[in-house]
Amino acid sequence: MQVLKKEVSEFELFYDLIFAYAISRIASILFVDANQVLSFQSLGEFLMLTLVFWTIWTYQTVFANRFSIKNKTSALFLFFDMFWVMVLAQSINVDFEKTHFTFAGATSILFFSIALQYYLKMRSTEDLVVKKLCYQLAIILCASGLIGFITFYLGGPMQFALPYMLFQFLLQPFSQL
Repeated sequence: MQVLKKEVSEFELFYDLIFAYAISRIASILFVDANQVLSFQSLGEFLMLTLVFWTIWTYQTVFANRFSIKNKTSALFLFFDMFWVMVLAQSINVDFEKTHFTFAGATSILFFSIALQYYLKMRSTEDLVVKKLCYQLAIILCASGLIGFITFYLGGPMQFALPYMLFQFLLQPFSQL
């Protein structure tokens, strides 16, 4: 069996660094001063945000590791996605109500962007297994983007419950990779 050696590009390393920054910003939700106690709501928001960021990072990294080649299109997608991850990271606020609109919009855009990458790969390959995988992941990611936009119109606990159920569903394909 021949093992292919793939080097990580500087763009991919920078992308990972931006995600590390985003996770550090998410951790600010857990910050409490001496007079406060960590609430279950803050813990839930932290876990949901972390899960969303991790899911986006995972789908993008799997695509980059499995299919990405060094070309202008891949670089443009990576820069576009990096921009939206930075928007997400900068929008994080201890008061999640102030973060929700930007969070839902930016994550939806990221899901659609990654879905488009999988779709383009599906269109450019002749390998039926790769076509099927890319098609399935593109559908899942598009559905995720739509659900993100739907949460604009939800209030209260459903803002959190719907994305949580979605991300449980999103993680299933990775158990098969």
